[in-house]
Amino acid sequence: MLTITGLVAVYSASFVIGLAQFSDSHHFIIRQAMWAVLGALLLLAAMRFDYHLLRRLAVPFMALTLMLLLFTLIVGTEAGGAQRWLTFGGLSLQPAEFTKLSIIVYLAAWLNSRGDNLRSFEQGLLPFIVIISAIGLLLMLQPDLGTTGIIIVITVTMFWAAGATFLQMSALFLSGGIAVVSLTLIEGYRLDRFSTFVNAESDPLGNGFQTLQAMIALGNGGP
Repeated sequence: MLTITGLVAVYSASFVIGLAQFSDSHHFIIRQAMWAVLGALLLLAAMRFDYHLLRRLAVPFMALTLMLLLFTLIVGTEAGGAQRWLTFGGLSLQPAEFTKLSIIVYLAAWLNSRGDNLRSFEQGLLPFIVIISAIGLLLMLQPDLGTTGIIIVITVTMFWAAGATFLQMSALFLSGGIAVVSLTLIEGYRLDRFSTFVNAESDPLGNGFQTLQAMIALGNGGP
């Protein structure tokens, strides 16, 4: 149901552009539907996969992800002020998306190997911070604050579920909050986005235009 809802949203937002640029209002929805079908097939394959094998693949999978992130910074394709894609022929790949999966697999194996030592600073919190900081740094150099935020939420949740102490979680939340505020203030466009989110009416013809138009479209029942 969620996939169908997403496809409907893509068609609603892209059929005019598809008609104008490609003389085909279904141009984008067809491409998106193909990826949806591929995703469904991969889901079925994953359901039949023995997840115990992932423990042995955790380190190679993470190493490959780090290599792709490094290659992205060196030879990646730049668009919209960000260098987040690797292009092979006509196919574009965003390694940051694979990072979300690889960090879950790797961190699950790592947390399992820690056992009761997870509660210590030297064998628990410190290496956890090093791992997340390394991934976060590579993502922020692109820059990709959105994916970085998602990965932080995922990994901190996993760390808590694995048995982290209240003191460890408090330290993570405090340092994470400081980092988010700092990264928002460093780049002006991030602060503009936050201001627009809070009060789009303050700039109806500029930064708040798209937000207000979306609200109008929703109120009217569609475009």
